[in-house]
Amino acid sequence: LVLVFVAEYITLDPNDLRHAPATIGLTAVGFALFLVLAIALKASGQRLFLEIPALILVVFLVTMRSMYLRLGGRLTLIWPVVIAVFTGQMAAGLHYWPLSPLQHGMVLLAAAYALTSLVGAIAEERPLRGVIIEPAIMLVVLWGLAALLRR
Repeated sequence: LVLVFVAEYITLDPNDLRHAPATIGLTAVGFALFLVLAIALKASGQRLFLEIPALILVVFLVTMRSMYLRLGGRLTLIWPVVIAVFTGQMAAGLHYWPLSPLQHGMVLLAAAYALTSLVGAIAEERPLRGVIIEPAIMLVVLWGLAALLRR
C-alpha cells in the first residue's frame, strides 16, 4: 500500500524521472486487481447479471486510469467505455464455457490489457507497425497460458 501511495505521488509530476516506472507499476496493480476480481466472481458462481456490471465498471476504471497516466494527464472517456463494453461482452460469452476461474480471468485480462495498450499507443500517435506488437504478444502469451492451464 505504501508503494502505491508513493507511486501515486510520483505520477503527480510528469517531469519526474520516476514517472514512467510509477505509471507502469500502477497500471500493473490495476490490471492485477481486475484479474483477482474476475477470478473471484467466476469462482463464487455469481449469476451473469451480477458479474457483468462489476466487470464492466472495474475495466472502465482501470482502463481510464491507465490511459490517464499513459497520456500524461489527458482524460479520455470514449475509449475506456468501448473497452469496458467489449470486455463485458466477452465475459458474457465466456460465462457458460467450462473454463476454470483462472482461465476465465486470464482471457478477460488479456483482452482488456491488449485493447488498452493498443488504444493508448494510437492516442500517443505512434507508428501503426510498432503499435500492434505489444498487444499481440500479450494476447498470445496470456491466452496461451490460459489454454495450457488445467481445470
